[in-house]
Amino acid sequence: MNLLKKIFLKNLLFLLALLPFNGLFAQPVTLSENAKISVLTVGTADELHSLFGHTALRINDAALGLDITYNFGMFNFHTPNFYLKFVKGDLEYQLAVEEFADFMFHYQYVNRTVWEQELDLNPQQKQQIFSQLQAIYTSPDRHYIYKFIDRNCTTKVVDVLNQVLEPKLSYKNPKQTTYRAVLYPYFKNNFYENLGISLIFGTKPDAVATSLFLPLDLLTQLENHNQTKQTLTLYQQRYNNVSVPWWNNIYTLLAFLIGLIFWNKNALNYSFLLLLGVLGIFFIWVGSYSYHSELLWNYNVLLCNPLLVVLVFFRLLQKHKMVTFLSSLLFLFLGIYIVYMFNKPHFLSVLPLVFTVMILVIRYFRASNKVLKATAY
Repeated sequence: MNLLKKIFLKNLLFLLALLPFNGLFAQPVTLSENAKISVLTVGTADELHSLFGHTALRINDAALGLDITYNFGMFNFHTPNFYLKFVKGDLEYQLAVEEFADFMFHYQYVNRTVWEQELDLNPQQKQQIFSQLQAIYTSPDRHYIYKFIDRNCTTKVVDVLNQVLEPKLSYKNPKQTTYRAVLYPYFKNNFYENLGISLIFGTKPDAVATSLFLPLDLLTQLENHNQTKQTLTLYQQRYNNVSVPWWNNIYTLLAFLIGLIFWNKNALNYSFLLLLGVLGIFFIWVGSYSYHSELLWNYNVLLCNPLLVVLVFFRLLQKHKMVTFLSSLLFLFLGIYIVYMFNKPHFLSVLPLVFTVMILVIRYFRASNKVLKATAY
């Protein structure tokens, strides 16, 4: 029942957010001198879509009776071929406008912390930001193609603010941390989500982070910015409303892999290797199909190697020469993978998978090599 309520509420809020505000945007609006412009930051939650938080802008002008929120993070879940578009990287997001009270009602309902940071701007700067938001909302620029790192609700807000702020907002990274390392702490309670995203990402997230793309990082930058006032907590999460499943940790993975190794049943071993091989095929396909640059050049195919599918095929056919050849090749690829992965944040997460594949590959190599030696005499 709660799930149905959430789905209904999200769809209702989405429809409300898409209201055109024709009365407001029919002609240019001039803000009063006492108008306030704030950055709203929504805290993280344990559900996958809310792991990284959210950013929006608030325009509050009591003299005009105006209190609205500009939200660059809206999309239509009923878009045809939604998941294919999301994977491909051409899913259309848009700027939506909603009453601030509706914005707050939603995040109070889903129990997520909301912070507000009022910008210390002169009237001309406030008007410039507001006029820019009006212009975006009433033009084709209202719609944009979402990119996880390069173009999202936070980067769009930063782009608007940097039209007036001096010095401009930018990501501070004195330790030269990579994007992957920046993202890693957000998955603290979501091991399998972390593992899945770590495996599907290619080389781009291993680059040194230079983009201010996460809501909480923007919150921190604004706290240190000389054109912002204090950070106010408009709503504090009152309880942890999403319980972490007991199985969502590395220990269940270790238990499964240890059982796989010691039980040593061919059907289970083959299924495991086929799953990894099919994942590797998917990684190669999505890297060539998707516009998401984060998915390109995925070195994790050295672990989730499509050759595993071929190995199982020849193993079933008892083609021992091919099994020994493929086993040797796969062992080499795994060795290269370990060396390359050694300084990556997700190295320890994938290490149990690496060792399990190595053990199975070595077993198949020895078994086939034993048969070949026996038949040679």
